[in-house]
Amino acid sequence: MGPRGALLNDGIKLGDEFVLYGSAVGSPEGSLQVVGVTPSMAAARITSMVDDVFHQGVVVRLARKMP
Repeated sequence: MGPRGALLNDGIKLGDEFVLYGSAVGSPEGSLQVVGVTPSMAAARITSMVDDVFHQGVVVRLARKMP
């Protein structure tokens, strides 16, 4: 499966919320809310951020799923 099918299979929906971690363990450093979804990408709004958390290797975990 190519990258285009991955997003559809992930089930990402408008309103889903994600938490960002600087490493696999530790406290949350930011959060995002999904504001747009297409078959190949999702756009999210930054809802909170501590320092510069957007760098390669940042861990993103689903925090709240829309029904």
